[in-house]
Amino acid sequence: MREKIKCPKLSLFIISVILVYVLFSGLAYKPLHDALVFTGYFGTFLAGLLYPYALTSAAGTGILLTLAKEQNILFAGVIAGIGALISDIILFFFVKQGFSDEVKKLSKETVIRTINRCIPDSVRLYLLATFAGLLIASPFQLKLASY
Repeated sequence: MREKIKCPKLSLFIISVILVYVLFSGLAYKPLHDALVFTGYFGTFLAGLLYPYALTSAAGTGILLTLAKEQNILFAGVIAGIGALISDIILFFFVKQGFSDEVKKLSKETVIRTINRCIPDSVRLYLLATFAGLLIASPFQLKLASY
């Protein structure tokens, strides 16, 4: 009988960190380094795309650290940031489409209806905007998406 892994996502994350460590510190580092330097700023953009996701964040960090010595740090930061932004937008649309039915169900719950009745519309708008800003600024949504 096959046993189930208790924490499969955490296990995958640990395996990805070990794999990145082996790739960036072992014998494969020189050819990998040369290939990454050859990609230039496009490689920085791809590393930015990898950075926001939990399973690929170690690889994105390794690539960015490798390329940091070869590139203008400010320009590379902007390019990697654009890649991370695009990746976050993709994640946002995935979560938006995947959770919209559950949000509709949740809005019909009595607790949510009671809160909506107690808070005036003008105040609710500012509270929602503040809550959304805090949620966006925190790494919570990325950690939630990785589980």
